[in-house]
Amino acid sequence: MKNKNTLIYGVISLGLVFSGCSKTISKENGTRLGQTEPPTSTPTGTPSTTPSPHPSASPTPTPSSTATPIGCEPGRLGDLPSYAIYSKEEANFKDGSLSRRVAGADVEISKAIVGYSLDANAARADLQAVHELGVSSVKVPNGKATYGKSFSTRKSSALGGFVKTPFSMMENLRKITQFSNACGGAPANTSLERTCVTVPKGSNPKPQICTLHIRGENSALNIAEVPLGMLAGTNILSVEVPASSTLVANIPRLTNAAFKRVAVIFPKGKELPAVYWNFPDADKLEFSETLFHGTVVAPDAAVTVCAQKGEAAFWSRTVSASKSSW
Repeated sequence: MKNKNTLIYGVISLGLVFSGCSKTISKENGTRLGQTEPPTSTPTGTPSTTPSPHPSASPTPTPSSTATPIGCEPGRLGDLPSYAIYSKEEANFKDGSLSRRVAGADVEISKAIVGYSLDANAARADLQAVHELGVSSVKVPNGKATYGKSFSTRKSSALGGFVKTPFSMMENLRKITQFSNACGGAPANTSLERTCVTVPKGSNPKPQICTLHIRGENSALNIAEVPLGMLAGTNILSVEVPASSTLVANIPRLTNAAFKRVAVIFPKGKELPAVYWNFPDADKLEFSETLFHGTVVAPDAAVTVCAQKGEAAFWSRTVSASKSSW
């Protein structure tokens, strides 16, 4: 992909998902939730094991350690910002590199490096599977890989080795859902402006490049609510908030969308703020040939990623990604 100054921009399409990027791998029956293996109260492999769309809605797996619900408070997300992928069900990644950690109920990775930007710590789990972990030509250079049930490997290595150990995702899944819901209901304190310019090259009709500017001045937390009418057909998302702050951009009522060659940009010469793209109602999202920055929070969505570059993260129901680096 070209850099953001020469990127051939695509467009955000609502109501459909492109299928040419990669295939999401999922289990039609007996889909497993990210909890310590196995739940003793439910028979394995029956249709009743399909989880509720909201992990916090099922009272039994919620850890007793959760005292008070998390609001729209990025500071209470704990270690979640250290994850490039946090997937409630399956996480699949091939042909690329991930700067941070990966966790999922079942994880399959091939031809990839995981956690390359982290400090070396053999005791830290940089690749985690609640149930099954499969790796082929994978390097975990700065941490260990863990799995709860079964493990298969081919030409792979991890600094701390591959270790069978119980792992529960339930606390962090609770945080993701509560954070998404709380931020989705928070009042906006930003302004939005959409501008379009005609591409000067000869085409009939001449294409336009449309930029959605999100502007905020709060030094701590900026909240935006993006109408679907402003999002559809947009090529560039411009984040213009203080460098030390956090932006949560809520995109409610969006169920399916494809982001194709869409870029997230920031003012030059400034430290990047923390950005969360919150899709509380999304079912399917695709990011293809994107230059996306920030964390996609989509607790109930099947997310497909192909040829993505940029400092991003995806917290969702499933993640299937290929030929990407983030």
